[in-house]
Amino acid sequence: MTVGLLVGALTERSKVVEKVWPVYSYTYLFYSGFFYMADWLPPRLREVALYQPSLQAYELMRAGMLGSAVKTYGDPAYTALVLAVLTVLGLWVMREARKHVVLNIAS
Repeated sequence: MTVGLLVGALTERSKVVEKVWPVYSYTYLFYSGFFYMADWLPPRLREVALYQPSLQAYELMRAGMLGSAVKTYGDPAYTALVLAVLTVLGLWVMREARKHVVLNIAS
């Protein structure tokens, strides 16, 4: 939802974002943590990869579903903080984008 707020507002203001976002979102799926677990990564790469809120969220879901059967590296506080900041930023950008939306109401 947070990314939806940001992308929705930015596509209203920029044709470049509107054209680039679909390509980026498809390729991001491979890096998001959906197809791999943080435990499978080498330790140094894992440290960097865990800055991604999406990987953190997937790790937290795996921990909830699989319990102690797998080793997970999710941090609920970090994930909540990053997503809260991104949500506030998204709401602010959406508020600014609303000023530039033109309604075409046919009479």
